[in-house]
This record gives sequence, structure tokens and C-alpha cells, in this order.
Amino acid sequence: MVTKNFTQFNKTNFEAEGVETCYIVVDYLNDMSGETSDPHGATTTTAGLELVREAIGSRVNILGQTALYDNNSQQAFLVRKDAISSTLLSEIQTDLRSLASDTRTQGLSNFIGYWSQTTAIGESKFRNYKLTFDSAPSDTNNFTVSCWFRATNSDFSEAGSAVYTTYLVSNFVGSGSGGFLVILHGEDAGGGARIQSQIYKGSGSGGVAITAQPANFGSKYLDGNWHHLFTQFRGDSAEDAYSVAVNRIYLDGVDVTTSTIPEASVPLPGNAEVSTRTSFMGDGTAARENTVDIADVWVDFGRTTDFRDNISYWYDSGHVDLGTTGTVGGSIQPTIWLHEVDGAVVQGGSRSGTVALEGESSGAVTVYESDGPRGSGLHGNCTVTASDFATKTSDAVTPTNLPD
Repeated sequence: MVTKNFTQFNKTNFEAEGVETCYIVVDYLNDMSGETSDPHGATTTTAGLELVREAIGSRVNILGQTALYDNNSQQAFLVRKDAISSTLLSEIQTDLRSLASDTRTQGLSNFIGYWSQTTAIGESKFRNYKLTFDSAPSDTNNFTVSCWFRATNSDFSEAGSAVYTTYLVSNFVGSGSGGFLVILHGEDAGGGARIQSQIYKGSGSGGVAITAQPANFGSKYLDGNWHHLFTQFRGDSAEDAYSVAVNRIYLDGVDVTTSTIPEASVPLPGNAEVSTRTSFMGDGTAARENTVDIADVWVDFGRTTDFRDNISYWYDSGHVDLGTTGTVGGSIQPTIWLHEVDGAVVQGGSRSGTVALEGESSGAVTVYESDGPRGSGLHGNCTVTASDFATKTSDAVTPTNLPD
């Protein structure tokens, strides 16, 4: 009798039809929970799971399969052990990797990199990246930011007056001239863990902010996993309900705005001056020092477009590869598109400038070429292994005596 269902974390071998069995374990790398469409029906881009099953089934008889596990990034397929060889596993892996370019699934061809300060906080070794424009953009009260961050509460410094608080993005001339800030607060910060998007207005009129502080912010977003931030600030919007609705903060594709600017505050008086210098994950001072990971920073100054219906340009159930100019997801080319390429942080935005480190020369920032945010759909570097157990690849026990 062919076994159809089995426990996904089965810890013992068993036999089906009187033969010894084992598992083919696929590490998709990405979240595959949305890849449930029929690849042979209507036009689809989310048919990855069935495409994988068909590819494996074309080479070996599948006796059963688990549900997705390990954050929906792995799956195991039960097969006869005597049907498996190292050559077959390699062939299946090649087949699945080629599916990453199939238009019926959302795949990524490359690992995504990131960067962070790697010297310990609190030792006067603060260090972060900045971009210095060749010339400053025009004054404006409108800005848009998309970026990825990975943090825990231990990543924040308690130096100075800005305790357990740092900047994801900082472009600041002065409180009376202009400034654009995206602020990440740790759980021990005054007021608690949250994100704020803030403009310091022109004409010496101070700052206004929108805030995202949903329940359990710390446990949800300072959990050591990658999260996507999108925020848009439209300070030139008319004095009506639209001004409340348009100024928002999204995390992982969900509107989590808990307070926004009142109707009476817009349009903002004057225009905020844009500095030639923009800092990322810090501002070159001990007060904002941190070891938070950051990736794929997309910043635009001046554009008034309302992107609320197009968050999928940047986040689509996971990471979206924006290419070299920040436009592949469907958006316009931003002023700043800071991302990792071959171990370096580069600018692919519309305004020319120089990327460099700032802060203490004794500090260090490390740029990583992988382990950044993951997208949805089958990844071009997915792996295929054999295991005695249907469990994640790091816990798997490789069967013995597999033929070559």
C-alpha cells in the first residue's frame, strides 16, 4: 500500500510497499506559502509548488510529501531509497534551479546582500555608510523610503540622549531648515519600540512625524528576522482627509500607522531643505550607534505619487529584486538606491554622489553578499538533499550507502 500521509517531522525510517524509504529535502530558501496556483490553468506567477512536485515526479516516484516547514522555506518528499543516487539528486537540483526563471513562479536569481556595523557598540567605534550628493536635490516636503532591516533589542546603543534609538535614513540640515528622518526605536527607548517617519519643515517651523507602534512591536519586528519598511510622507497634500490617509508607514506590506499628521498641519509651511549628505543606519555619531542589519535602501525626494496601492513594487510576500537602478519592481528610479553588489555598497539612484563610511575610523562595517532578505517563489540557489528524516536540512541525517 502506498503511503499518502505522514508526519512532517517523522524521526524514524519506515517502509512502504516492503521497501526502505527516505526523503528528498528541498530547501527553497524563500517563503513558498503563496506558490499554490495551478501551472496549467489561467496565467499565473505563483505555481512554484506544483512545478517542483512535477519536476521531482518526472525523475522518481513520489510516495508522499510534507507540508511546508521552517518558515515555509523547506519541504520533504517521500521516495524509495533504492531509487535515489547522488547523480539523481544533482539532476533534480538542476531541474529546480532552472524553474526559478519560469514565469509561472516568482524566483530570484541571486542572493541578496546587506551591511551592518560589526564592532561592538558602546566602545566609541561607531561607523555607518553615507551618500554625499554632487549637488543637493530641490527643497521639498515629500519623501518616500523603502528598506529592509533585521534587528534585536540588543542592537541599540544607550549612548547620549537618544537612548536605544537610531536612524534607518537621515538627511538633516537643521531643525529650522529641513530634515528627513526614518527613526527606529528599541524596546528600551523612551516611548517604547516603534518606527517614526519625520520631516523638519522649512521656515523654522519645527518637525512633524507619523508613527507606527502596533501592539507587540518589539516581539514582531525586533525579532532577529528581516522586515520590510515602506513609508511615504506627503507634506504638500491638501488640508483634508487625504492628508491623513496618504502619510503612512507599512511593515511587511501591512499598513501599521498608528498616528499621522492632522489635517490642519498640511500643507506644510515652506519647503524643507535637502542636505547633500544622507546617512543610513546611523548618522556618524555615538548617539545613533547600532548593529542593526540593513539592505536595499530606496529613497526618493520630491515625488508626490501616492504608492499605497503599489506596495508590491518593493514588497510582494517577501523581497523584490529592484535591479541596478531600483526600478525592476515597477517603481520609478529613486533619488537614492543603495544596495550591495559584489561585496560593495553602491548607489544606483538618479542623483550622482559618493558612497563612503562615516564615524570613527576604528569602527568597522561589514558588507555581506548573502543572507539578506528573501523573496517569495523558488530561488535560483535552492538545494536538494536526501535525508532519513523529514526535517530541516541543518538537522537532516544523510542516508548511508547511496549509490553515485
